[in-house]
Amino acid sequence: MPYTLDSGGPFPDRDTIVFVTAGVVVTTLVVQALVLPPVARWARLPRDTDADRELALARTAASEAALGALFTVAAGLGTDPEVTERLRTEYETHLNTLRAAATADAPDAGVLVRHHKQDTALRLALLEHKRSAVISLRDARRIDDAVLQQVQAQLDVEEVRLAPVADRE
Repeated sequence: MPYTLDSGGPFPDRDTIVFVTAGVVVTTLVVQALVLPPVARWARLPRDTDADRELALARTAASEAALGALFTVAAGLGTDPEVTERLRTEYETHLNTLRAAATADAPDAGVLVRHHKQDTALRLALLEHKRSAVISLRDARRIDDAVLQQVQAQLDVEEVRLAPVADRE
């Protein structure tokens, strides 16, 4: 809004126009912010499951690819057969759990999914004990702060990896 007209005189009612415009903007934002959440709840829109489905597809495809390449990669790296077999078993269990979660009507689906949830919960709970042990070592001056930070960073990565996707959002 200009302060003056072309003739040099003051713009008539400029302050009123600016005040009313600011009031309309603020009122519009406040009203929408207060009304939108109840309207969204009232609408009872269905949950978008596309992202969950795509995430399950991506995890399954990644695990299948890793399992398919396991023996070739292990041979190329000269990995001991015991290590390869342990990793194969782990990948197959993980893949079976992913498939069971996707098809809840499979016979062992409930058991596999329950075991996976229990395994994850146990691993997450044990992380706290790992953290306490490392902090105790630092407090007793058996390890340096830099070592503590390095181990804590590794534990943080493990915690993020184990935490359910919903917890991360």
